[in-house]
Amino acid sequence: MRRVTLALCLFWAAAASADRELIVWGQGRDRGLDAALRQFEVEHPGWKVITTSGSTGGMDPQKLMTGIAGGAPPD
Repeated sequence: MRRVTLALCLFWAAAASADRELIVWGQGRDRGLDAALRQFEVEHPGWKVITTSGSTGGMDPQKLMTGIAGGAPPD
């Protein structure tokens, strides 16, 4: 029983220390957005912000529906 408890504790500790990702879908990037995202990462250690752009006219409905259906919607 102790081995199982130790294994679970090690697993949870490793999972807690892993970087977490925040995926942001938007219209593209600029210096202001990049600076804000980097500042967020500095203020929140362990988080990595990933940006992906949609179409230039706004969010592409097909991309959004595909992400939702695939279990990977924007955060």
